[in-house]
Amino acid sequence: MDLRLAGTGGPLGWPEPGCPCAACATAARSTPRAPLRLLLDGRELPPVSGPVGDGSVLLALDEDATAAPGTYAVVLLADADLALLAALRRSGAVTPSTDVVAVGLTHRHGPAPLPLDDLGIRVLPDGAAVVATPSPAPPRRTLVLGGTRSGKSAEAERRLLGEPEVVYVATAPPRTDDGEWAARVAAHRLRRPVGWTTVETVELEPLLAADGPPLLVDDLGLLVTTLLAEAGAWDGGDLRAVHERVDALVAAWQATRRRVVAVSPEVGAGVVPAERSGRLFRDELGSLAARLAAESERVVQVVAGRVTVL
Repeated sequence: MDLRLAGTGGPLGWPEPGCPCAACATAARSTPRAPLRLLLDGRELPPVSGPVGDGSVLLALDEDATAAPGTYAVVLLADADLALLAALRRSGAVTPSTDVVAVGLTHRHGPAPLPLDDLGIRVLPDGAAVVATPSPAPPRRTLVLGGTRSGKSAEAERRLLGEPEVVYVATAPPRTDDGEWAARVAAHRLRRPVGWTTVETVELEPLLAADGPPLLVDDLGLLVTTLLAEAGAWDGGDLRAVHERVDALVAAWQATRRRVVAVSPEVGAGVVPAERSGRLFRDELGSLAARLAAESERVVQVVAGRVTVL
């Protein structure tokens, strides 16, 4: 079976004709993609979800693909749709050994390079042959750093959207008297997909030690705030209890066999805080982030929604 991707773009290709967006302008200069076309032994296939050729390949253009029985060596995933990928994993069509290849790519991915390797998705150029190849394994431990409203939480969530189940670990203490904060938390909850469960805790060590679906920890700043409060450190209390908890967390992070993505505010880039509490928070969080980064397969920084691998 000779299966080739004559075109790997969306229905209009990428760039789309006449589109002025930055993603299309960048694609025109770097990697233009013709509209999706599949050739099987030289014959063009209709763009319809379902098994292809000898049945080892699944063309997944929409939810209809989840009805195809069986497990596939290769899945051609429309526009790297992570919600569809999660559904295909739930249906059993995609397993850890399935080669997931993005097809039908569009400008919705923006002008930055396609960040799909860490999601276990391959990207091929126009004209490439489809040959089952082990997809890149996602990093087990990922630390996502970023400033306020940088998009760090959205980036951490994106990295797990293709998973059928995720445990979202919310470290924020309840603030019943803060309406603005409650609205933020509600907005975070609304964008979590079906299949995600939420645990509100700062006790991360048992979760890291247990088997289970991937963890998303959001975020370490709130965790450090809670640890400092519990130790009475804001009022000059002993920091030894905080450091013991941090040591235990770092050890659990180092030993975990579970996939985990943690979010941390970026601190230390500005002026030294005038207040002792600000300096204390900056120092403790900065130290924790550096120790976790040293034990992470992937560390990224998000600035203005753009992601840089550190």
